[in-house]
Amino acid sequence: MMTAILILISCVALVVSGITLIFAMRMRRDAGRHNNTLREQTAVEADRRALTVEFLRLHAATLEKFDSTLSNIRRKLVAGQVASVKDMLESQVLNDDHDEMQNLTFDNTIFNLYPDFLQQVNALLIPERRIETAEGRLTTELRVLAFSCLGIDDTAVVARFLRLSHNTVYTYRNRMRQRALDRDTFDRSIQQIGLSA
Repeated sequence: MMTAILILISCVALVVSGITLIFAMRMRRDAGRHNNTLREQTAVEADRRALTVEFLRLHAATLEKFDSTLSNIRRKLVAGQVASVKDMLESQVLNDDHDEMQNLTFDNTIFNLYPDFLQQVNALLIPERRIETAEGRLTTELRVLAFSCLGIDDTAVVARFLRLSHNTVYTYRNRMRQRALDRDTFDRSIQQIGLSA
């Protein structure tokens, strides 16, 4: 009888130990998942902060350039150099400087969000029609596609940001579609880059 009670107690202890072990393993697995989720959230937050800092730098540089230009115009007007101000305003130099800074920031942002953006786009293109660019830079065609990755397909927004006409944006999209391995699914595949990166 005593032996039966000891066996019963041993069985109960074994079952409790097994349940405790299973419970501990599940807790550890859940803790691992939680840690992975926290790491992913931390990485996403770091990306957001980096992009926010990049945006603020661009904005600050733009404001600095604007203030400098405005100060220069005031000085010239006070000095009676109206023709010089007119030449300066008609010159494309002011826009070109801003566009270059904006494009550089946009390119950096895309490569930070989607490090393999160019490789994924090229995987969708006919091999002999793939794109090569300078390190860390996008072509205007690639910038148009990058907007799709960001979920922005409004031609007016893309045209305004890139300082292109609506027709030019359409032309770039069509040119890229003509280079695609599968023209019918190209646009959807480009949008998937943004979802899978």
